[in-house]
Amino acid sequence: MRKSLFWGLFFPILGVFAIGLALITWYTPILVKQNAEMEALAVAKTMVNQFKSLRSYYTRNVIGKVVGKGGLNASINHHSESDSIPLPATMIHDLSALLKDQGTQIKLYSAFPFPNRKSRTLDSFQRDAWERLIKTPDTPVTRTEQRGDSTFVRVGIADLMVADICVACHNSHPDTPKNDWRKGDVRGVLEIEMPIDEQLANGARISNYLTLTLLLLATVMLGTLYLVYRATIGNKLEAVIDALQEIAAGDGDLSQRLDTEGEHETARIGQAFNLFVEKLQHTVGNISSLGDQLTGSAQQLADVSRTSSATLAQQEQETVQVANAVEQMSMATQEIARSATSAADAT
Repeated sequence: MRKSLFWGLFFPILGVFAIGLALITWYTPILVKQNAEMEALAVAKTMVNQFKSLRSYYTRNVIGKVVGKGGLNASINHHSESDSIPLPATMIHDLSALLKDQGTQIKLYSAFPFPNRKSRTLDSFQRDAWERLIKTPDTPVTRTEQRGDSTFVRVGIADLMVADICVACHNSHPDTPKNDWRKGDVRGVLEIEMPIDEQLANGARISNYLTLTLLLLATVMLGTLYLVYRATIGNKLEAVIDALQEIAAGDGDLSQRLDTEGEHETARIGQAFNLFVEKLQHTVGNISSLGDQLTGSAQQLADVSRTSSATLAQQEQETVQVANAVEQMSMATQEIARSATSAADAT
């Protein structure tokens, strides 16, 4: 693929964006799950407080006023006893059974169960909740569990002995597993178990919508940046490249100029290019003028050379003529000398 300054500039940005998008896609479900757990915890606290208020009201205004009067008793087995009403804790268990079909379970358990619930075995969360709440009763215990395709949040909150009548009842009941309860002791654990599949599904949809929105936004931004790049940088750089290539080809037009509108970097490149071409054009003009002058000087030198050659030829011819004349004079002199000698001999 042809390399482009555009990709060199914006590929790192795209890389950072892709990493950010991957992190958002990865972290959004985690954040949604955390929010669902926090929401479940808040709902569980509210429900537990409502049940505690209901139980307190029931204990004070029903148990306290009715039990022992008119032959009525509070009993665990109130369903089979016509002259009994449910104990406060039994009322919680009965209400929990009614709410189970609505997806929310309320459980009340303790490490000191009454004989009718002694066979119930606590699971790992329930044992952990009991151990932790007897040490720090003000801190709820939470856990998220996956069962098949469903996800549940379990919240355990300490159930304290808050009323004297409750302490007295538990200590005096013939079936009590512990008879030294005191006000403020952790009697048991109120657990709320809630499904959060709907919240997680909503979170997954939000994550998908967010991912698609960011991808669409990235596409629009990339397209916009490309158009802006082409309009402000790319086209002007290509104009510079074309002009330089035409000049480098040897027959370029040095009169062409680039657009210098604006105060950005490409305008400054255009200004520098135009200044360079102007100087180059001026230099080429000077060289051309000097070439013309040199041609004239060479022509003059050739003329002088031809004149000198003609003069030398003429001088050579004249020298030959002088030499011939001298030779003829020498021969005449010699002839005169011979004639003189002959005349002397004759005398």
